[in-house]
Amino acid sequence: MRFKIIAALSLVLNLGLLTHIFAGQSLTDSTVDNRIGLSDQTTQSLSPSQRDQVFIDQLVGRGLDSHQVNLLVFDKLQTELLGVQTDNDSYWLPTSSSDNAASLQQQLKAERALRLRLTALLGEQARYALAFQQVFRPFASQMDFLTSEDQIALRESQLQQQISVLSNSEPGSEGSPTAAGLSLQAFSGVLHEQSISEILGPDETFEYSLRYSPLADQLRLSGVVFTEPAFRQVYGILAKTQNSAQLGKPNPQALIDQRNQLTQLLGKNNTVKVLAALDKRFKNLQIAGQDYDLTQEQLLAAYEIISDSEMAMIEGYFVRKINAEEGINLIRIAARNRESQLINHFGEDVARELMAKFSRGYSAGISADGIVSRQ
Repeated sequence: MRFKIIAALSLVLNLGLLTHIFAGQSLTDSTVDNRIGLSDQTTQSLSPSQRDQVFIDQLVGRGLDSHQVNLLVFDKLQTELLGVQTDNDSYWLPTSSSDNAASLQQQLKAERALRLRLTALLGEQARYALAFQQVFRPFASQMDFLTSEDQIALRESQLQQQISVLSNSEPGSEGSPTAAGLSLQAFSGVLHEQSISEILGPDETFEYSLRYSPLADQLRLSGVVFTEPAFRQVYGILAKTQNSAQLGKPNPQALIDQRNQLTQLLGKNNTVKVLAALDKRFKNLQIAGQDYDLTQEQLLAAYEIISDSEMAMIEGYFVRKINAEEGINLIRIAARNRESQLINHFGEDVARELMAKFSRGYSAGISADGIVSRQ
């Protein structure tokens, strides 16, 4: 935070100095060239890259340091490629989705052109200049673990998806997005439908997912106080089974192994909190608990009883493949134990209501696949 404040003050002071030097004039090509002593005839005979180099040489000759020069170069090129940017906050006026899409398409092309011009002018060092961070490291403050190339790829995916949404929306339809509305969405939400692994490598995808995935959000809201190493380990364990479940291929044995790994890492109580946070049915349990003024601790106790019984049923399912009678017996014992424990904790009426609400909307039978599909 202290660094950000210092950096911000430095930027303000630099811009103030530059404003004083150029007497508050906007940095269009003609005004800049005139201020540094270049005539229109001279500049028109030069190529864009030559004009850029002359511009830099003149600024250096006026005693500006490299950061101040970079700020002015960026402003000049941005104005040249995008025009003068205005703060258009006319939220009360109707907007056209097609116009907004075209504006974003122009933004995408301009950012690409900016990178090409800056790289041609300054080489690879342009990627690391603070003044050019907007186009080379657009997510530096959020994702400094990503390379410049990765951040550019994410930025372009963000813009392309926004353009696609705007282009395919019906003008004036209810819920029709605007460019302003889309720009305010969480970055992870914009890219939610596109697999991040198609853009980033495995290590970068893991780091991104730790920060912005729905699974990571669920873990943070589980009530477990994680250390960073524990959070990373738990996420890695859960991501494996979550991916297989999303593909419609839940693995019952993987679910058992996952639970055992979590228990070994976090202990029983924290494991129950994590599993409850990930289980859609726990919300049903919370709704039912409101009618009986049950505390979160009581609801987690009920969830633990039910979850333990399901693990026992899954084990019985596998035993049944070898010994049908023994497997069926294990499943029946697990069901009876669940019922008796819930009744002992909450009474018969509350226990039945909790179990009924917990399973509402999930009609799969008592089998390993059925239990896993209810997660």
